[in-house]
Amino acid sequence: MTSLISKSIIKTLCDHQGCLDFKRLDETIAQSFTVAEPVLRSVLFDDGKIAIHAGRERVTGGQILSPDSLVVAKTNLRICQKKAGECQQCDGLHLCKFYVCGDCTFGQKCKNPHSLASPYNAMILKRYSLHDLTEKQLFQLLLQNDPYLLPEICTHYNKGNGEYGSCVFTTKCTKLHVCQHYFQGDCKFGPSCKRPHNIDAQGMKNFRGFSQENIRNLHVTYRNKLIITGQRAIAVPAPLEVRIPPQQPSQQASQKPSHQARKHPSHSNPGSPTSSACPPKPMSDADRNEICLYFIRRHCSFKEKCVRVHWHLPYRWQVLDSDGVTWKDLLDMEDIEKAYCDPGRDTNSMTQPSPTSGFLSFLGFQSSVSLDMEAVDFTTMKYRGFPVRRLSTASSVSKPPHYILTTQWLWYWKDENEKWVEFGQGDTPASITSETLENVYLADRDTDIPFSAGKQQYVLRFKGQPGTQQMYQENLKYKTQREVRRRPRFVSAHDVKTERYLIFCYRHRFYIVPCYSDTAVLEISFPQVTSPVRGLTVCLLCSAPSQSSSSSTAESVPPHWDKNALPDFGYKLVPLSKSVTDFSMIKKLFRRTMPQSKINSIQRIQNPSLWKVFQWQREQMKKRNGGKLVDERYLFHGTDESLIEAICEQNFDWRMCGVHGTAYGKGSYFARDASYSDRYARAKGSLTKIMFVALVLVGEYTRGSSSFVRPPSKDNNRTLYDSCVDSQSNPSIFVVFEKQQIYPEYLIKYS
Repeated sequence: MTSLISKSIIKTLCDHQGCLDFKRLDETIAQSFTVAEPVLRSVLFDDGKIAIHAGRERVTGGQILSPDSLVVAKTNLRICQKKAGECQQCDGLHLCKFYVCGDCTFGQKCKNPHSLASPYNAMILKRYSLHDLTEKQLFQLLLQNDPYLLPEICTHYNKGNGEYGSCVFTTKCTKLHVCQHYFQGDCKFGPSCKRPHNIDAQGMKNFRGFSQENIRNLHVTYRNKLIITGQRAIAVPAPLEVRIPPQQPSQQASQKPSHQARKHPSHSNPGSPTSSACPPKPMSDADRNEICLYFIRRHCSFKEKCVRVHWHLPYRWQVLDSDGVTWKDLLDMEDIEKAYCDPGRDTNSMTQPSPTSGFLSFLGFQSSVSLDMEAVDFTTMKYRGFPVRRLSTASSVSKPPHYILTTQWLWYWKDENEKWVEFGQGDTPASITSETLENVYLADRDTDIPFSAGKQQYVLRFKGQPGTQQMYQENLKYKTQREVRRRPRFVSAHDVKTERYLIFCYRHRFYIVPCYSDTAVLEISFPQVTSPVRGLTVCLLCSAPSQSSSSSTAESVPPHWDKNALPDFGYKLVPLSKSVTDFSMIKKLFRRTMPQSKINSIQRIQNPSLWKVFQWQREQMKKRNGGKLVDERYLFHGTDESLIEAICEQNFDWRMCGVHGTAYGKGSYFARDASYSDRYARAKGSLTKIMFVALVLVGEYTRGSSSFVRPPSKDNNRTLYDSCVDSQSNPSIFVVFEKQQIYPEYLIKYS
């Protein structure tokens, strides 16, 4: 029954341009079936076939979704991209691309297949349970799902200033130079937008082979695509205007499309999905404003797909342009940062305004000296009246100790002499330190923190007085209040560029620490420091030979790893022979639910850096667990072949590797059964698939929810669960929110 309902829903959606609001879909299905709520829920929440964009209207009792939620048809089926005759056997349809798009000019003479009835295509359609679709229904489904068919919108064109934004290809760019917000339905500038809302003659070259009907419906197809791929999409924009040059009379009709798209209400909260389907992936401030550590250190394997900011410094100062959309880099960025790192500075101006004495300054009373309008005001975060933001790398307390170029935040309070004193420092140190405050601040900004300094008792409040943004501490006895500031430790561009480190030795093993930080300690990872003899390093402090880095690295990895394949950076793939123990273990786990599949190879991923992070996380969880061992399991994860290298080097990032579902939370999904992960394992142009086997610290878990961005707290206290699951009594799906809890250890190639 579930399969029948699922097929009926897909057919219905494809008959309506690939999507329908839930109310109309429910009414349409009810005309043919009486569907029980659990059955309908299981079909709609099948994230392999359905994507859902949460609506604005309220979900009333008994309803699965809000009436205006948009339900979009989804599939993993793709068109084979190889030329006719080159592909013997793959997992895609052997079909002419332009035939699918609606206008193959070669017709009967085309070298590529135009038939779905061939034995091979019939087999593929049967495998994907799409054999009951009509040709038109199938082609609509493929258009909004297969990236090979629909031209991409240039994201670089939509960033930066100038005629071509930040696109370096300018007129030679093969992607669409149009306003992406218009396609998403949320362009607030309308006709005054500086980016075009139509496709010009140059852009129309990308749509060669598209039928007139498909061109008229581009606005709906692109909106559907954005929902499926998890990007932010709101309302359906007005029908797209297409500019066609006069020498193409066959396409003139598309200038004034007669088809009017069905309107949907705007969605005020597109980042709050209500289903397990692939909803728009929410981008928190931490995601949008966090600078990628991998990009600074060396390179980021996710490249343009990375959700974090690629910048050469661990900070970036920007001001909002007058258009209200574009952020522009400020000049003299390092000078601004240096001033900001000084807790006594309110601006980066050399003519600092005279301080207003006492708490009056804290309450916002202006000094007699006006602020320099050409300076960045750190108290209001404005420059020339426009908002300013500071992008940053992750806080040092949120990462393992050996992560370098994280941001070390320091916390200060102002004493009775108007001097800023760091918490835990000074003549009368407080009972809390900057590190403690930073941890609490990141975990819960609504909390108040009691502490003592000498004989006095205080409480620190992260939320300031009404009308102010300043944090403050209050003396519980005298009720006096003093401002509290959170400022980073300064890192110069030279420090980052030259990567200067302080090297020291402990027990004949070298350690390295960045010269600008006294907390981010990293065991040295290159083969020698001063000795010309490779593999032997002389300890400068104790004048005794020390172990080489390769030896110390070998000590910190599992004993069954190949000690000859331990890179200083990155990873190496080690093929496993069928005789080794871990090959047999992984084979047994895989075959338990995939007995008919043939294992072609199993490779071990040896990444010492990721393993150290994983070990550190294991110890942290063990300490929180009172010394008890942490529950860790080998679990499966299927993903796109194009992401394998990035995962092996940088670990899983759910925003890139987990686009298929958020039913139990917005994190990385792992399965107990290989058969479940098989649904998401995809390899281009081949029947061979690739699946990860990861060692995961699942710890203490609870049932998840689609709204979770982290595990919930235990019994309403500050301690959080470690992961979320589909069933607490018999879990088969695990959701992990911190990638330090994951080590991607094996790759299985199978067919």
